[in-house]
Amino acid sequence: MLKKRIFSLFLISAFLLNLFPLSALAYPAYSQPANNLAVAGPYEAAIAGVANWGTNMEDGLTDLAYEYFTAGRKYRIRQAGTISRIRIHTVDKSNITGFYLKIWRQATGAGYGYNLVGTSENLASKLVHNGFATIDLSSPIAGVQEGDFYGYRIETSSRTKNFYAKPENDKTGETYLVGTFYKNGNVGSSFNWEGTANPVKQFALPIELYMAAPQVVLIGDSIIAGRTAHHSYIDHLLSPLNNVSSTIGWKLKNITGYTYQNMGISYSQTISVIADRFDKDVINLKPKIVVIEGGINDVAGSTTQESFIASWKSMLQKAQNDSNIETVIVLKILPWTGGNYDQMRKRDTWNAALEVEAAKYSKAIVVDASPYVGQYRGTGDPGNLWDIKSAYRPGGGDVMHFNADGHEKIAQAIADHLPKPSATFDNDFTTWNKGEITVNYNLIQTGGNTNLNISQTDTSGIEYSTDNIYWYDATQGTGGDPMTGLSASSTPGINHSFIWNTTTDLPTTENSTVYLRIRPSDNTSSATAWVVSNSFGVDNVAPSVSDNVP
Repeated sequence: MLKKRIFSLFLISAFLLNLFPLSALAYPAYSQPANNLAVAGPYEAAIAGVANWGTNMEDGLTDLAYEYFTAGRKYRIRQAGTISRIRIHTVDKSNITGFYLKIWRQATGAGYGYNLVGTSENLASKLVHNGFATIDLSSPIAGVQEGDFYGYRIETSSRTKNFYAKPENDKTGETYLVGTFYKNGNVGSSFNWEGTANPVKQFALPIELYMAAPQVVLIGDSIIAGRTAHHSYIDHLLSPLNNVSSTIGWKLKNITGYTYQNMGISYSQTISVIADRFDKDVINLKPKIVVIEGGINDVAGSTTQESFIASWKSMLQKAQNDSNIETVIVLKILPWTGGNYDQMRKRDTWNAALEVEAAKYSKAIVVDASPYVGQYRGTGDPGNLWDIKSAYRPGGGDVMHFNADGHEKIAQAIADHLPKPSATFDNDFTTWNKGEITVNYNLIQTGGNTNLNISQTDTSGIEYSTDNIYWYDATQGTGGDPMTGLSASSTPGINHSFIWNTTTDLPTTENSTVYLRIRPSDNTSSATAWVVSNSFGVDNVAPSVSDNVP
């Protein structure tokens, strides 16, 4: 029986660790309400137009039911999670008897093809004739992964055109096209959509797919997008590169457990271009954390420092004023092995100016990943970290981008700088005290879960010492605040009090070198460090003081 119990506990532990990686328990919660939804794909919004799409596929058949598969990088899903809402425009719903959303995943191994992830209920009755419909799914599609594809099934009572599909005529005949494969009848739960016998048209019906808003949005240039092993699912490139697990966003997810969307775009992404799409690609997605990266293309081009800072200022102001965003990660311009000496000195100057600008915004945290991925360039300025370490370069002569290991290091730099709870003492601790002492303290948290605890554990609580070496839990007296569910805010924090019963802890003490220390927790993250008070006196032997508040 004991063996069975142990095995059951093992299975439960393994299951929980699979859901919540151990590393994820070390970072702030940044919880997203389930009803706070954002578009998870495609990059094209639902659109109205003249009907050109439906069961009349002009294929010489008489079928009244077709299945469709939307292909193209910008039409793929950008986030892992559960699709619970869609938004779609219908031109004519008069003869539609069935409409089902379907999510597909590309198979691996022999045969390839695509496997069905999930299907919605029949949504035909919820479509709006000649209008947009926002539909909450009564059967949400769970288990969706970044990079999955969407399709749909249309059933009608007569062959007609019911929707407007957007023409996608860029690069006809390319292997990695943007368009829609279609098949009459029912394709089942596994199908090779890209098989040579399957018809395809370079049109796409945009259906907005909604999930709980991501905890993190990463916006930037090709470095965030994932080059050279991956391009994001907002890139308009017709590219076969598809290695999601190599990107900075994926690596950050593995470290922290956060959901994310990768809004990096390759090619010609200067900081002004990134700033121009900040509303669409960040604010509208309602993240708790935004990671902003960019600047290499500016250093390499003709951008001025004034323009560079102005673009950053625009994004920082928008993030600061947004009610959803709690933390803004300002990623300094990264090392660049291909930059000449003047360009790298420019980089250093701009990074310093960026740090000054970011200091004006309480949500901003500046992250310098150069110590993680950079190395000294001989004959360069003293202490420089201009070049990418060879272990983090992708090879093939690329001197600007990073490989998967480099992306992991950059993600670790971001994770290391995420805000953790902290505290400060309000007491001056300069007088003698006795009996029950009122300890006033502030709880500080600039992001994530702002309900903190000071429960007595190995990594948090309020403790005392008479030598600043050995520490013991302080006994709570009568009154003061509870030790759990305590509110916190950004600096200077929110004031709380703890009544310390020194009669219980130090009943025979007359000592002038007593210390207190405090360290809060938000149940997912320990504080930055224990905060230790100055030494003060406690006299429970022959107390002569009448005021026992330090």
